[in-house]
Amino acid sequence: IDRYPVGDDYQYVIGLSQAEVNKDGDAIARIGWYKRDCSLDHYVEFNIGKNAEGFTPYIASYVLDPYLFNTDDKHEYFYLAMNKRTDGSDVLDKTLYLADENGNVLRTMKPEDSDEVEFSSGDVFDYHTASPKMVLSFYDGEKDAFDIQFFNLPFDKFTSGGNGSDENPYVITTPGELAQMCNMPAESYYVLGNDIDMGQYSRPYEAPNEFAGVFDGNNYFINNIELKETGIFDSLHHATIKNLQLQSPVLNIHDNVVDMGIVANCALQSTIENVHIYDADICAHYANTNFVGGLIGCAIESDINAVSVLRVENMQQINNWGGIVGSLSKSRVNAAVATGEMNFAQKFGGIASFVSLESKISNAHTDFALLLPQMSGGIAAVAEGSLEYCYTTGNAYGELDVNEYPDYDYAAIVYEGNADATVACVEVTNGEEMSRSFFEALGYAYGNTIDAPWCGEGLPILYFENEYNSTPAIEMMDDSIVYNGKTIVANDAQRIALYNMQGVIVVATDKSILNVDNVANGIYVVVAINAQGEQMVRKVVIK
Repeated sequence: IDRYPVGDDYQYVIGLSQAEVNKDGDAIARIGWYKRDCSLDHYVEFNIGKNAEGFTPYIASYVLDPYLFNTDDKHEYFYLAMNKRTDGSDVLDKTLYLADENGNVLRTMKPEDSDEVEFSSGDVFDYHTASPKMVLSFYDGEKDAFDIQFFNLPFDKFTSGGNGSDENPYVITTPGELAQMCNMPAESYYVLGNDIDMGQYSRPYEAPNEFAGVFDGNNYFINNIELKETGIFDSLHHATIKNLQLQSPVLNIHDNVVDMGIVANCALQSTIENVHIYDADICAHYANTNFVGGLIGCAIESDINAVSVLRVENMQQINNWGGIVGSLSKSRVNAAVATGEMNFAQKFGGIASFVSLESKISNAHTDFALLLPQMSGGIAAVAEGSLEYCYTTGNAYGELDVNEYPDYDYAAIVYEGNADATVACVEVTNGEEMSRSFFEALGYAYGNTIDAPWCGEGLPILYFENEYNSTPAIEMMDDSIVYNGKTIVANDAQRIALYNMQGVIVVATDKSILNVDNVANGIYVVVAINAQGEQMVRKVVIK
């Protein structure tokens, strides 16, 4: 018996001592899942045959982890079955089985064919990591010796398909599959097959130490990932990260990292494109980290295009913070937006903390609330390279005693840098009205590409913000979407997404029913899509 988390609660998992017999005379062993009040939730049943004499399931919370033996979302069950032989002898055959929730046997492990060899014991260790191992012990009575066998887990790492090549990338559809990237070759290719909620993953996420492949998010979300000491990737070397969205990641900064970012700590000669982060929480447990960025800690000879970090929040001290990248060296950021609130960073830049001589930031805008004192720039803190076609609407608050903090200040675009390299960058003050013609006269390029990214008739936004950050247009209220105060139902829908009034997806599902119990009160827009790709839209008020 043990207990296992189920939602916000838990259930007891009990291996039952008595089997049932079906109409064919087969023994049906059972594992029961019981609610906290001891009422039955469901049984898992295993057919162990007509000659069954014993059934011993391995029940422990870590063994019930659905990502231990393979990486799909379903529980697997490991058990020992003992069966009489049909030759009339008293010898019992002992066989180890791995089965799924439907009782289907996935793997069988038997001792060698000898009456003197039998299973002795087994266990799983390193189960708190992404590379657990199983050890099994078999006793040979004739030799009076033990045979110890080790197995790397999970047995099957990418149950959704793919072989990691360019032509056939690994398909990631579960938290367990995402966590297995750290065990794969650095040059592997990946693609997301659906949204992933890493809040369902009970073990600490371990990042690939070095990544030199391609990760295509396919415009799906990774939700609620908690990162410690490293981003989703530690370092990128000639890698590509694209078409990825992250909702509510938590970045825990500790004292043994130099640079850190949510996507990667460092990027060398890599490309990051069409990557968007919403509602990130930065937790700095130690202030001596060198550079921290919303996306990348340190970028060297890399290109970062069409990216956003929205509503990031930091309430601890950080040495050098950049909304998109901490340090930019011989690299380029183009078409980027960052917003949020920063409590204190020694040097803060809305896009980058440091921009080297051969680096460039172009076509970017920011909106941060900054608590002084900080050495802060709306686009960059220190810029030796060039900043062009950017604007900021950020503001600073708090009391700054210039006698106590003589070296701290707030600057609209760049705190310290090469003024000659700052081209057509604008600080927009409250209430100031600016038109498209004003920005076009300064050279801002309007269109719907990375090279001409601006759009809108008033204060411009970037072309991708319409898709990712704007509330969908509501031309009619669709009666086929029903909201009853707890759930949203859209018959025949294959996907439902709930947008807040800033246009950001708050929660989504690939089913026709969406639960909104945990959604904050407010006005939202529901967008449902059916199998034919038809879109249904309705505004709802959650109270």
